[in-house]
Amino acid sequence: MRAGSGLIELHIERLVLDGVERADQDALVAALESELVRLLTHETPIGALGNSRALARLDVRGVGLAMAPREVGGVTPAAIGEGAAASLHKGLTR
Repeated sequence: MRAGSGLIELHIERLVLDGVERADQDALVAALESELVRLLTHETPIGALGNSRALARLDVRGVGLAMAPREVGGVTPAAIGEGAAASLHKGLTR
């Protein structure tokens, strides 16, 4: 990923998707990845990430916990992925 003139390297060692159906996991992860790239490359001011650092844990618990079946107008896996990306972005840039 590139943000401004700097290189951003992000490694997510483990992503826990409790309560997400296996069939929905790929769509959720794809949306999380694309939204996080968008946020880091277009919505992050230069210098907001500071110097190189490692975070042992970044918890975004609660994203999508109210997910209802899509047949009744519930949240899609893609929307949950985008919400998780926004939470990750917030945690990385504070």
